[in-house]
Amino acid sequence: MLNSLPLFVGLRYVRARSHKFFVSFITWVSLLCVCLGVMALIVILSVMNGLEGELRGRLLALSAHARVFVPAEAKGTPDWSSLAETVRRAPNVTGAAPFIEIEALAVRKPEMVPVRLRGIDPRHEGEVARMTQAIVEGKLADLTPGSDHVIVGRGIAQMLMDRVKEAARERSAKTLWLGVWERNDRARAFYAKCGFADAGEHIFLFGTDPQTDRVMVTSL
Repeated sequence: MLNSLPLFVGLRYVRARSHKFFVSFITWVSLLCVCLGVMALIVILSVMNGLEGELRGRLLALSAHARVFVPAEAKGTPDWSSLAETVRRAPNVTGAAPFIEIEALAVRKPEMVPVRLRGIDPRHEGEVARMTQAIVEGKLADLTPGSDHVIVGRGIAQMLMDRVKEAARERSAKTLWLGVWERNDRARAFYAKCGFADAGEHIFLFGTDPQTDRVMVTSL
């Protein structure tokens, strides 16, 4: 006599006699369906957990884990440097950096694109975000006062590329080419996704030092 009632009932229906073949068949089909359902559930949960971790990592790579805001009713310009030093002295804090962020509209009639503008300090931004590793073209040090340089996201960069191609077609151009630093693999991969192909190299002098760019071409 089996001590486990569920095991006894399961074996009773699985090991049906020959004249109860239909009962045994239904039991095995049900067992197979349950196994397939559990397997599918495990696979889906594993994929979702991996996707969630990847998404969280990508989002936090370009943003600080915590933000300290100045109250809207505060008067005068806040001393962010002293506040940053106070934050850095807190336990488990590895870095602090100032930023200013606003939402705006980029207008080029007849189109409007919502954008988020963020002003950062390149000297301290590396303490709170891994932005340097995410930059495809250029470098964070190019953001200098008075240079009017900006860093744009991949979505806006793709839209700008489409506008350049459209303008070239309006001028009856058949091909479009650009030069990319040969060591900038990220930029070359981005332009390859935009339809550009490597067509050779371009050697030029930067001061007295020879530099090499890869020439990438696309048909219009």
